[in-house]
Amino acid sequence: MQLRFLRISGPSVAPAEIEFGPGLNVIYGGSNTGKSHILRLVDYVLGAGRTPEPITEQARYEYVHLGIVLASGKEKTLVRALAGGNIRVFDGLRREVPTARDGQTLSAKHGANSISMY
Repeated sequence: MQLRFLRISGPSVAPAEIEFGPGLNVIYGGSNTGKSHILRLVDYVLGAGRTPEPITEQARYEYVHLGIVLASGKEKTLVRALAGGNIRVFDGLRREVPTARDGQTLSAKHGANSISMY
């Protein structure tokens, strides 16, 4: 699996996004600039049980989106509400907020229909 982008979005704020390229990606910056928070958001959308501790800059955002490319070459986007809950999986690298009818819903908790089994 390769990461392509991480995006957070909300209805009344411009999205914030980081792009990942093929190969090694390095996230760097000064102290207290969000590097660890990026990793926590990736972990969260991949099924972590706890929501990442909110930071001030995240206050008006509602969703985290993770664009990935699977080993098969298929592109998928995982979306999870920052308030918690299930993970939605969509075909393609999609940056828009999902509708209730789009995609496949997977549980963050390990089981038959979970992100870990997917």
